[in-house]
This record gives sequence, C-alpha cells and structure tokens, in this order.
Amino acid sequence: MTSIRRFMVIVLLASITLLNFLAALHGYRSSMEKSHQLFDKQLASISQLLMNSGVVQYIPSHNLDVVVAESDGIAYQIWNDNQTLIQRSETLPAHKIVSLEAGYSYANYNGYRWRTFASQNPISKIWIVVAERTDVRYTLAEEVVLNSVIPIVAELPLIGLLIWLVIGWGLKPINRLAAELRNRDPQDLQPLSEENVVDELSVLVESSNELLNRLRQSFERERRFSSDTAHELRTPISALKIHLYNLKIVVPEDNESYQLLNLSIQRMSHMIEQMLILYRTVPEQYVDNFERVDVYALVQNQIIEQYQCFSDKEQLIELDGESFEITADVFSINILLKNLLDNASKYTPVGGNILVSVKQNENHAILAIEDSGCGIAEELYGKVFERYYRISDQKTFDTLGSGLGFSIIHHILDLHNGEIVLDKSCFETGLKVTIILPLDRKKQ
Repeated sequence: MTSIRRFMVIVLLASITLLNFLAALHGYRSSMEKSHQLFDKQLASISQLLMNSGVVQYIPSHNLDVVVAESDGIAYQIWNDNQTLIQRSETLPAHKIVSLEAGYSYANYNGYRWRTFASQNPISKIWIVVAERTDVRYTLAEEVVLNSVIPIVAELPLIGLLIWLVIGWGLKPINRLAAELRNRDPQDLQPLSEENVVDELSVLVESSNELLNRLRQSFERERRFSSDTAHELRTPISALKIHLYNLKIVVPEDNESYQLLNLSIQRMSHMIEQMLILYRTVPEQYVDNFERVDVYALVQNQIIEQYQCFSDKEQLIELDGESFEITADVFSINILLKNLLDNASKYTPVGGNILVSVKQNENHAILAIEDSGCGIAEELYGKVFERYYRISDQKTFDTLGSGLGFSIIHHILDLHNGEIVLDKSCFETGLKVTIILPLDRKKQ
C-alpha cells in the first residue's frame, strides 16, 4: 500500500459497488416479480373489457389497439357455453391453447411461450382466454428495471470523485503535520504542539515528540563526549609542547629536527581540533565554512606533501586535468585527498603506478585516482565504507591502517552532497576511486 488515500478510495468504492450490485440484483428480482403481477392484472383487465363489450360474432382478425397501447404479443379467444370458438385473434389457433379453467396458466404455441388468463361470464357462460407472449413481457419488464439500475451504475465515478475529495479533506491534518515537520529548522528539536490535534494523530505526535526528545538527549551526549575527548587529547599535546619548550634549552632553535618536531606537534594539534569540529558539526552548520577552492591546486599540494612517500616506494604518480573551482570546505577536502592518496600509495607495490585525474562537466567536479595495487573484490565495494572494516587478505595483512579511511571519506562526501564510485583501474590490477562533487554547494 503506497497511498492511504488511494487505498481507502478503492476499498470504499469497491464496497459501494458490491452493495449496489447486491441491491440492484435484489431490486431486479423484486421488480420483475412486481412487473409480472402488473402484466397479469393487465390480462385480467383486458379479459374484463372483452367480457363487457358484448362481442359475440366471429371475426377472423381483431386488433386490440383500443385496449392496450401496443397489441403486439397479445391475443384472445372467445368460447361459448358449448365450448365452441366464436371469436379469436388471428395469431391464435381455432383450438384451445389451454383448458377452460378460470385463472392464470401457461401455453406453448407457434414457437412462443404464452401467459394466459381465462375467465367465464357467469350470466352468458362465455369463456374468454387472453394470452400474452412472455418474451415481450420480459423485454418490457427488463427495460423498466434497467432504466432504474443504469443511473446507479453511472453515478459510481461521481461517487468515487466525492470519496476522493472527502478523504483528502479528512487527511488534511496529516498533511499539515508533514508540512510542519518538513519546514522545521534542522536544528529545532523542540516538541510538536499537541493543541488542536485530532485523536487519530495524537499517538503519532506523542511518538514524534518522544523521538525528538531522545534525539536531543543523544546530541547533547555527543557534544559532551566531543568536549571531553577534545580535553583528553589536548592534554598530551600540551605536555609535548611543554617538553618541546624545555628542549630549547639544550637544542638550538634553528635545529632542523627541532623545527620538524615543532611543526609536527602543531599539525597534530590542529588536526585534532579540526577532526573534532568535523564530527561535532551538523551539515547545516558545516556549510557555513564553505568557500571557493581550486580542486586542481589542492590535489597538487597534497601530492607535494606526500611525495616523499611515493618516492620511498619508487612509485610513479601522474596528475592530469585542469584548474577550476568548487564550493567546499578546504580542510575536509584536504583530509579526503590525503586519505585517497595515502590508500593508493599503501596498497600499490614498490615501483607501481598511480594516476590522478581532475576534470569537470557541466555541474560536477570529477576526481579519479587509479592505482596498480592489489585492488578490491567487487563484492566488497559496499563493505569498505563501514567503520573499522578491513579486508582480510594476505596481500594487505602487513599494511598499516585503522579501517576508518573510506568511512571518513564517505562522511565528508555526505557533507558536500558528493558521491563515490569504486571500480577497476585502467592498469592490469588495482582500484579506481571516482569522487563526484557539485561545483556549487549553496548554503541552506
């Protein structure tokens, strides 16, 4: 069931149709019985009219137009007290079609079924037999009944439309509730108003408020956890900074190792702060940090920063593409690029190849990184985005990693409305990772 409204219209219309059909069937039977009773009374009336007319002479052909509106299918016989035929319609034979007994009966003659009525004048002792073809009777009766049933059937589409409109009006409270939730600020976790809520929706509103309350508590716990974690991580970094300050006493400040250590600690401190901000910020707040950035230049800088890693493994890395800008957060895109290049280097053997291409189409930036490493089996493409998932493979057993790389990449792409596609690389072996980012991510 994809639509409550459609389901209710179909069920109600089907129920009304079924009830109308049963009512029409019952009405048809009742109407047919009533119509036959009326036709029988008509036969009796015609018989009485003939009896009172004083007709006694034999007439080979007689038309009863003066008696009934349409005489087709209606005929009569007149017999005297000696049961001698003295008058008849030309459509009836000269012999008796039924025995001369008062009342209604049936007769078969000339390929038709006839309904008959016989009566005797108590004074003249004349018998009058009036007959009517049953096929004509049924045709007239069915026309009358169908004329009363057809309007009911014809009204079904109108009834369906009326049901559709009434149900739509009845579902308006649900639409209003959906609109209220849709138009809410993403950061607004306040309970929904329970005023003027129909009884059927009160349970849904209460459940939604309970869910919002749990979400609010969950986000609060997450913020407290992030704050506590930041404090715990800052403490060892602060201790390192103190030791580094004390180290200046015995080591010249211009010492290369000292400068590299100082730079590494600064980078580590900055990285911790930024990572905490990355996972502590909801997407709607995160967009506020977006700016125009040259993707090609970012890729170049990351390759330069990690070039020593490629050089140590004698890997050949190529960059192909063009310079253009997108709207993004520089820090998170740098983390994404660092993870992608780091993975490509780690899983590519000594002397392997890495190809990086940066292109754009009408609406998107397309970044592809291909390597000649061991690659990933196609059935595992979806699992590598799970946190802490690592491929159990002898080729990657000794490779350093935490299983968070692709998870972080996926998270960053979600914040940028981007996509990631895994495929086989252009080399004989290896993996191709394609990143698709919108050129312009408008603030909400």
